[in-house]
Amino acid sequence: MRIPITRNALAVALALALPFGLVACKQAATDAPSAGAETATAATSSDQLSETARLNAWFDEQYEEQLQFSPIQLTFLGRKDLYDQIDDVSDAGIRKQAAWLQASVAEMEAGFDRSKLGLEAQLSWNLWKKQSELAQAGLQFLGNGYPFNQMFGMQSRAPTFIINFHKVDEEKDYVAYVSRLRKFGVAFDQLLERARASSANGIRPPKFAYEGVIEQSRKVIGGAPFDDGADSALWADAQAKADALAKDGKISDERAAELKDEARKALLE
Repeated sequence: MRIPITRNALAVALALALPFGLVACKQAATDAPSAGAETATAATSSDQLSETARLNAWFDEQYEEQLQFSPIQLTFLGRKDLYDQIDDVSDAGIRKQAAWLQASVAEMEAGFDRSKLGLEAQLSWNLWKKQSELAQAGLQFLGNGYPFNQMFGMQSRAPTFIINFHKVDEEKDYVAYVSRLRKFGVAFDQLLERARASSANGIRPPKFAYEGVIEQSRKVIGGAPFDDGADSALWADAQAKADALAKDGKISDERAAELKDEARKALLE
């Protein structure tokens, strides 16, 4: 996993490299490099390629480890790892991720020689370390945010995610779907705990943000099976995904009815 370089970063790198390249060209026209210099340059280049390759392979491993903190992100990537899980959004969960990232940077600094890395790998190094520094610095302000507001929050993210991103191709995917419906209750409890702690310290969103969150929340739990109205978006999705499995011959109609009943209970409970 190579941490991408922005256009600005590339522009700066090229701007810095160009004058030195011009000097090198002028020197080459007057002074032919010795065989010893060529050998030293080749050795240096080889060292850079080797250390850079090692670091990039290590970044791939770190990226996979980091993804394990976010089952939701794995699903966004089209993967079904931890398909029945959701993210730990508690204070403790956030601090655990920050501690892991800090330990990862310490491992990087102990296991690799930055001076032997190519330019792109050095930038990846810097960005990885900066992410950790920002995460550590942000912990002191953890209670200053708004877990729920009208722009984003679990009240809108949960239904959008489960409907649009949790794909059900097999019966086990639907079982995971029901598991996630149940686990969203845990996530809401974690976020409510954070919101109450912030509120106790005088950190509260403006009134219009509350109004937006309340309106969005009521829309999610409006309709069947929550009341006598038309099917809610969540219930309609739960039924459609079970019916699709039955239509494709993946499960029987009886099993589809059982799965829908489990989803209904998960929504109501």
